[in-house]
Amino acid sequence: MAPMFAWIARLFGAAPAARAPAPARRAAPAASPPPRPAAAVTAAAERARLLREAGEIHRAKRKILDALSDEDRAKLVSMAILAFLDQKDQPPPQPPPRPLPPHSAGPAPASPPPRPRRK
Repeated sequence: MAPMFAWIARLFGAAPAARAPAPARRAAPAASPPPRPAAAVTAAAERARLLREAGEIHRAKRKILDALSDEDRAKLVSMAILAFLDQKDQPPPQPPPRPLPPHSAGPAPASPPPRPRRK
């Protein structure tokens, strides 16, 4: 034992090495989850199948989009926006202007009049 910690050993009356080591704790056996009903199992399997198919479709479509030129991609994006907004031939509306913050609303405060010069 290092002499630096000798006073701690004297304080507690026994050297830490003389004490019996603490028994190792055993982890409680993991309880298996309760069995799920058959409907939940089939729903989970169906969900996993749908996710797998969606991933395959996404990868296939991604390859097609990667082959487009920048101009074609821009046209496709604008067509998608128009279709999404259901405006057919009209561009998307401009957002309303933002209101000014309270500290900059209204005219600037008038500056004080100039001080008279001393002669």
